[in-house]
Parts: sequence; structure tokens; C-alpha cells
Amino acid sequence: MDNKAPTMAAFFALALLKELGLHVSKRIQLIIGTDEESHWRCVKHYFKHEEMPMIGFAPDADFPIIHAEKGIMDVMLTWNEQTSVDGRDESALKLTHFSAGERLNMVPDEAYVYIKGEQNDLMKVKELYSRFLERKGLKGETQLINQQLKLSCFGKAAHGSTPEVGNNAGTELACFLNNNIRLQKDVTTFLTFASLLHEDFFAKQLGLEMEDDVSGRLSINPGILTCSENGEAKLGLNIRYPVTMNGEMITKKLTAVATKYKGEYQVIDHMELTMLRKTMSLFRRYKAFMSDIPVRRLSCWLLVVGHMHVP
Repeated sequence: MDNKAPTMAAFFALALLKELGLHVSKRIQLIIGTDEESHWRCVKHYFKHEEMPMIGFAPDADFPIIHAEKGIMDVMLTWNEQTSVDGRDESALKLTHFSAGERLNMVPDEAYVYIKGEQNDLMKVKELYSRFLERKGLKGETQLINQQLKLSCFGKAAHGSTPEVGNNAGTELACFLNNNIRLQKDVTTFLTFASLLHEDFFAKQLGLEMEDDVSGRLSINPGILTCSENGEAKLGLNIRYPVTMNGEMITKKLTAVATKYKGEYQVIDHMELTMLRKTMSLFRRYKAFMSDIPVRRLSCWLLVVGHMHVP
């Protein structure tokens, strides 16, 4: 199960069945996992010790029926340690560490970078950053720590399915560095790529833009961003693609993207799309059953943000 409110609603529904002593002809179980949309370790562990249900449903998202869900692909782009062509880099300022985000399916609400250089140069960066924050209406901090300047940026967290609702602190900070500060060449590719993704919620800049009439547009969320002084970097993407597309279409385009930006990519998790026919017997029976409940006008909603949790 996913959302907390439906989880508790299902719990109390079972509690009421027990309290009222109502007879049911089938065994009913409530299965709760806490590693949803990550590595699914909870469900994997459960089914090592328990049987697979004959049938199940997830009380999640919109009432009353969900018949399709987008595919979800978690991708990690990586750049190995870089070496300047001539072996020299005369930039006065150097990025020593960049970090944002902890989970691919969440919009990072905090990011920070450490920059080393001469005191006067660091003070100029501090002033530029303060003006940047004011101009953008962002919150952030600057600190001098062990002769390095730490810049922190605070955005707005959101679920990876709706990145446009949040404000990605990682890509905001990358934009500032890429557009305002001359840093070592080794980190240029990472910062350029991260900046390209800023507010590109539908992956147009990457050539991944696609949509259908059933589930809408592909969405993309840069959920993890890290970079070290030598240019070794990682950028994790949570991609949710329409139900009439397929994962192979995504990976072909990602191959071209990785080549263009001189990196590599790995699909670390892929939950393929789900779309059930509205003509299925189970669907028709459930819809007929829910029609007897006068909660509100019955229709059929489409979940376009995740994946089915219980088979």
C-alpha cells in the first residue's frame, strides 16, 4: 500500500468487519510496505515468507477505480573522473563537492556546494549568490568553513510524479554555478547537464518528450545530484512514461543523451506500465459494486503517477 490515509481507511474497514462479526467467504489480509518506489525490499521480504494473494487492490490515489498507471524508470547517469586535455586548469575557483537529494522519486528541497579559492574571490561569489537568491525569491545560506565557501539552496519538496509542483534546489544551484561562476573544466559537463534539466519537467531538452491521450505527458525528476572536485559525478532521474509507450523507447533516447554529454547511464529500476481493459470481468463487477455506493458520481479515473503495489 502507498498513501497513509487509504492505509488507515482499509485498517479501520477490517476492524469494523471484525467488530460487527460479519461473515466473509474469503480470507482478507492487509499488506503494508514502507519501501514503495525505491527497492521494494518490504514486498520482496514479505513474499519470501508468505504466499502471494489470489487477488488484490491498492486503495491509493483517486476514488473509485484506477485502470492504468504509467511506467516508472529510475536511471543513474554517471561521469567518471575527468582529466583536462592539457593537464592544466587555471580557474581561480574550484568546486570541491556538490550534493542534492536522497531519493529519486522526490524533488530535492535542499542542495549545497563547497567552493575553494582566494578569500577575495570567495567574497565575490558570496555577493553574487546573495543577489541570485534575492532575484529568484529563493532561500539559501552562505558559510565560510575551513577556507571554503559553502552555498546552500532551499527549494520545495514534491513527489517525483509531479516535479512541477516543487522547486528543485539541486538544479537551481547548478544553474547559478553554471551561469555565474568560472569553475574547473572537470565539473563543466555535470553542471551544464544539471542546468539543462531545470524546470524541464517533460524532458523536452533531452528529446524524451512524449505523451498520449490516455495518460498524458512523460515526466522527469532529477532526484539525486552529486559531483566531486575531479569531475566524478552522478545524476539520478525518475522517469514516468505514458502507458502507450514502452521502456525500450526511453532507453534508446537515453543512450543518445549519455553519448552527447560524455557520460554513461544505468537503469537501476524499471516498473513497466500497467493498463487493464475496461471490458475485463473484474473491472465491470467492481464498477457495478461501487455504483451502489452514493458517495459521488461514479466515473473512472486514471492514475498517472505510479505503479500497482499488490498483484
